[in-house]
Amino acid sequence: MAAIRNSPDQSILVADFEIPLPVLNAAFATAQERGFRVLVDPTFADQIERSQLCRFCAITPNQQEASDLLGLPIATIDDAARAALQLNALGVEIACVKLEDGGCFLALDHDAMQILAPPVDVIDKTGAGDAFIAAMAVALLDGKSAYDAACWGVAASAIAVRKKGAQESYPSMMELQQMIGSVERCNGRELV
Repeated sequence: MAAIRNSPDQSILVADFEIPLPVLNAAFATAQERGFRVLVDPTFADQIERSQLCRFCAITPNQQEASDLLGLPIATIDDAARAALQLNALGVEIACVKLEDGGCFLALDHDAMQILAPPVDVIDKTGAGDAFIAAMAVALLDGKSAYDAACWGVAASAIAVRKKGAQESYPSMMELQQMIGSVERCNGRELV
């Protein structure tokens, strides 16, 4: 917890559920004491209690993780939108349910919108979720809106799936900026 206690003000804690729950809970409590935003990739969604959701600024489950977390089947795009809205209603400020095609449903302020992914040749999906949440964190630290942060996540994921492996597939800032342009064009919006 010393790393969190000694982090600069306005830091963001990014976590998944691949480490022991007591360690995570201590990290969440320390981050909360510092006023840090907490972004969660719920890798093992069955470990998350609904009462914890309000502690998270953002959550980025894929469709299966959202289904496990909410106890609802998520078989359609409409189901994914409803899941994002439900996570938002349960207290998560930014709920992104990642879609199989690389896009996501983003729920903010009880409104959901789909963010489309640009078409890419998928080689390996390993690490795409980590790239998504890391890019979101960078965008939020840079003062971007939640919508822009989700678009950054979609862009990073689109880059990551084009290469084999995890860390070696993560984008550089230059690659990310170029892919963000493709995400903008897919969604008919220009990001700042």
